[in-house]
Amino acid sequence: MPVAALQLRPDLAKVGTEIRVVGNDAGEKLSILSGIISRVDRNAPDYGEGYNDFNTNYIQAAASASGGSSGSPVVNIDGYAVALQAGGSTEAATDYFLPLDRPLRALQCIQAGKPVTRGTIQTQWLTKPFDECRRLGLTPDWEDVVRKGFPKEVGMLVAETVLPEGPGHEHIEEGDILLKVNGELLTKFVRLDEILDDSVGKAVRLLISRGGQDLEVELTVGDLHAISPDRFLVVCGAAFHNLSYQAARLYAIAVKGVYVCEPAGSFRFDGGADSGWIIEVGSLCRAEWSHF
Repeated sequence: MPVAALQLRPDLAKVGTEIRVVGNDAGEKLSILSGIISRVDRNAPDYGEGYNDFNTNYIQAAASASGGSSGSPVVNIDGYAVALQAGGSTEAATDYFLPLDRPLRALQCIQAGKPVTRGTIQTQWLTKPFDECRRLGLTPDWEDVVRKGFPKEVGMLVAETVLPEGPGHEHIEEGDILLKVNGELLTKFVRLDEILDDSVGKAVRLLISRGGQDLEVELTVGDLHAISPDRFLVVCGAAFHNLSYQAARLYAIAVKGVYVCEPAGSFRFDGGADSGWIIEVGSLCRAEWSHF
């Protein structure tokens, strides 16, 4: 089926679904790999330093895909695209797929001529099982409420990293368990993203569990586009751009400063590090250099 004719159906990605990964696996044109979805609630895998997905649940299957398959559509037996190939493990025949809920929403916004709003509170969450949530202070009463509201869920969202000076700073702490957003009980990234994307510049109320105590906090949702670099500058062979949210999250620092992404010439420093430098402007308007 031509890619242009694929219909996006993220709701059809379920455990036990037989799928095909259609792409250019290992450089081979139009290769088709088969597999069966085994999980739909996996945390985004850690690919190491650099870009890494987060705040989403990956779909897992065993399709033995290799390099060249990234970005390939994952289709079910009826030809509907249910996910997008994102990565895999080199030690096992395990593949990770990106859910299509948010890409579908972005496509619909573009088709309707509307801006694709993206909200963020600069907080990284992880899905953690109920037994781990209990160790973090989740009470039996709240666990009972969540299990009754979502019988098929096995865990909840827990704060992992809160960036300094971001919307969540001084409101959310590492280990906080998310219970409700704007009064709505939720356990999945999809619904959380929907609320944040529709609330850019607006206030949202979060009910969290911290050490067994319920706390309600109100914060203003930031614009993800505003902290995503969209231009760069080349000086003396070196390239610079604003520090990205992705890099700031990796090192749990504030999203500010100028990042030296490609050092060269006068901007190449001793110490063996070719990248990872930030230019900060001090109180005396002098340049200060710091390395991650």
